[in-house]
Amino acid sequence: MDNDTDPVGARISPRDAVTETAQILWHLRGILAILLLLFLFCRLRCTWLEARSMQARERVHR
Repeated sequence: MDNDTDPVGARISPRDAVTETAQILWHLRGILAILLLLFLFCRLRCTWLEARSMQARERVHR
């Protein structure tokens, strides 16, 4: 069997490994940014709903 066509014997260069790692981190950064925005949106929405609920309770008790 010829070693040039054997995929098991294939080597990856350090430059390619760094490039692939950088691409993965770049995509993870995007995903984390989306999750942060979702968290902030949900937190603000929850705070806003809580404030409306408190205002409604105050109107009932008057």
